[in-house]
Amino acid sequence: MKKLVLMRHADSDTYQPGRLDYHRLLSERGRHDAAEMGKLLHAQGVVLDAVFCSAAKRTRETLALVLESIPFADEPHYSDALYNARIRDYVTLLSDLPATTQTAMIIGHNPAMASAFEFFSDRFQSFPTAAVAYLEFEIDDWENLLAEPIGTLLGYWEPYK
Repeated sequence: MKKLVLMRHADSDTYQPGRLDYHRLLSERGRHDAAEMGKLLHAQGVVLDAVFCSAAKRTRETLALVLESIPFADEPHYSDALYNARIRDYVTLLSDLPATTQTAMIIGHNPAMASAFEFFSDRFQSFPTAAVAYLEFEIDDWENLLAEPIGTLLGYWEPYK
């Protein structure tokens, strides 16, 4: 069995002319929500073996706040490719994981995150900022993910719900 945590970055500050979207930081609410979602994942017993995070500032900041509550001994993998990712990018990342990796996390952006949730759970969800989905797959090796991409939803959480 393999587990996957999908998380959209927390709420970011408003767009400012002359500042790239990629460089937006979290809002005060976003920092609160990210920390709370980290605590929630810790309460669910989530222990991460691999983390993939968009290299955008708001996703990095979200991850840092989440990891204050969740055990993670390795270094996160930051990728510019996750900024405008597609499902195949997520599947490729996950399929390349070693069989010893039990639980992986991806922190990214919409629309890819909402699409990934639908692809991996066969459910539609808008996936607002700081939303988290926790899925389990009946596979022994991540390379089999594409053959059996529908997981069991262990939990879905949004801040303020």
